[in-house]
Amino acid sequence: MDPSTTSATTAAIPSNEELQSLLYKTDGAMLLAGFISTMLYGVILHQAYRYIRIFTKDVLFIRLLVFVVLAIETLYTASLIHYCYYDFVINYAKPMQIFEHISWSGNAIVALTRRSSVTHIFFVRRVSMLGTYHKWLAVLAVLFHVVQNTSGLIITARGFIHHNAQAYTTQKTLEGLCIGFAVLADMSITGALLGVLYKGRAKQRRDRPLWDIITTYFINTGSLVLILDIVSLVLALATDGNLYWAAVNTVNTRIYSTTLLSVLNSRNTEAADGIEIYSGGPLRSIARARRLAAIQQWNVPEEPDPTPAEIKINFILFTLAAAAAVLATPFHGSATIEARFIPPKNWVAISKTDGRISAVDGSPNGLYIVHNETHAAFYGEVSAEQLALASTQSLAAGPVPEEFTCVPQCNGQQHSASDISTAENGLQAWFGSGLSWKGSIYYLYNSVYAFGCDYGNGQSATGSDYQASYACVDRNCGTTQGGWDHIANWKVNYGREFGSFGC
Repeated sequence: MDPSTTSATTAAIPSNEELQSLLYKTDGAMLLAGFISTMLYGVILHQAYRYIRIFTKDVLFIRLLVFVVLAIETLYTASLIHYCYYDFVINYAKPMQIFEHISWSGNAIVALTRRSSVTHIFFVRRVSMLGTYHKWLAVLAVLFHVVQNTSGLIITARGFIHHNAQAYTTQKTLEGLCIGFAVLADMSITGALLGVLYKGRAKQRRDRPLWDIITTYFINTGSLVLILDIVSLVLALATDGNLYWAAVNTVNTRIYSTTLLSVLNSRNTEAADGIEIYSGGPLRSIARARRLAAIQQWNVPEEPDPTPAEIKINFILFTLAAAAAVLATPFHGSATIEARFIPPKNWVAISKTDGRISAVDGSPNGLYIVHNETHAAFYGEVSAEQLALASTQSLAAGPVPEEFTCVPQCNGQQHSASDISTAENGLQAWFGSGLSWKGSIYYLYNSVYAFGCDYGNGQSATGSDYQASYACVDRNCGTTQGGWDHIANWKVNYGREFGSFGC
């Protein structure tokens, strides 16, 4: 063998001290990140279990998103465990093998880091719902994510092609580009959420627990994610020949998923069973009702209503404006809408067979909202004042609500017109000036079910909305026959059936 070749080969082999230093900076950092990341996986499992158990009526997109995130996190954990086992067990006595060849799981970890884009779908949508101005921030966040993922995919491809540590420790420009645009995307999302929360701080409770404040401002806004992304960026640009940035990024991508589940689980759980009643004025906007339901589902912070600008007018204009306001105000109440939350009085067992719901023997008459397969929340009967107002509204037969469609179906069942009228008046009275609900709602009177079936993200209906619907059934099926009206624009059915009903 040529002596010059031997000396060149010997010079290329790092010493034990150099190998130990490299091991600290690369696999050592990733091992510590793996420990923390695996613990966070346990937190994610707990969060996912709580979400699946409590929020059973979320929109399909959010439920599927949670399952996709959970599946990807499980795969990521398996890859992380294999990576550590490969380097520290299989190649325990072969340190050069660790630097000369990266296992498939090591490259898979980098590839699965792109999973943060899945959770970002939720947060981009959340920001876009804040208002027109914030939609531009959501668009910017999407563009930043495109650049981030493009550079991230290039780094991943290099890892699969070269299969060595140099693929991830020598590309400072690509690493900085990838993490830098992640910082910009996080700044767009976090900045928008923090801005809205700051503007609405006056409406928040002053006696909130410290942990609630930390969750709202530090975790649910993505502030923690942003801070860790900035740390990753600094480490990627300020240091060479190590995986410190990748270790921090490994933990941070876990934080993305825990933040998503924290946002979902920190919603008001009572809202799933209670109802909100609006009083003092008409609630006519179906679009507004759907927006309120969507805001609750996505846990979007709301900006306070802007304070009206001060207008200086002379005495004559003031008098005319006051007179017009008096003439325009309905005689039955004020035009100011107030909302109050009403919890259920009791939980009553129900029977649900082949999609049809019926009350068990001995169930009291009154309003119910189906809670799950076995129980419904019971809110009681209506007061005499509510019934009187419902009868007055029925006689008045006001204008048909916007977007209302009369598409009746008659089922051939016959029953007492008096019982039917009592049940429908009871439900109409509860709707009143506006009632917010979701799922299946019904008013039971004897064996008559005056019901509503929600196929959207929740409803906010008024008594006049419901009156227009059962009047449609009366016109086409008669006052003694069962039937229902399908209102496609509202994604709801209103009707009456006897003995049981189906949604």
